[in-house]
Amino acid sequence: MNTAGSLGIGNVLSEYNKVTEAKEIFKVIENSETDPLIVKHALLNHAHLLMTEENNEFAINLYQAAHEKYPDDLQISLYLTKAHFKRKNYSECQKMTTRLLMRYPSDFRLKFNLALCLYNKA
Repeated sequence: MNTAGSLGIGNVLSEYNKVTEAKEIFKVIENSETDPLIVKHALLNHAHLLMTEENNEFAINLYQAAHEKYPDDLQISLYLTKAHFKRKNYSECQKMTTRLLMRYPSDFRLKFNLALCLYNKA
């Protein structure tokens, strides 16, 4: 199976609102692929689709799995904090964003996200 091509097909299907089919493709890739980069993209794309469906709990699980596999990937961490924010889990969002600010103290996105989180938490 050409998994990179399958990943592209999943993305095209999601663009044409064939979300169920796209999610199935991403699940197959997640469970069968050995290339970590392709698995990472399949996990993230699957989680993004779940977020658009407001299935935030399952999306958080996928983002968390990606975060555990790629703990130094800032973009994945940002996706995970956003998912916590959308779920109104402001304490976890604040905790993660504060930890990220320790590693990336000049990142304005993190400063803004923390301020927004604290504003909504209050």
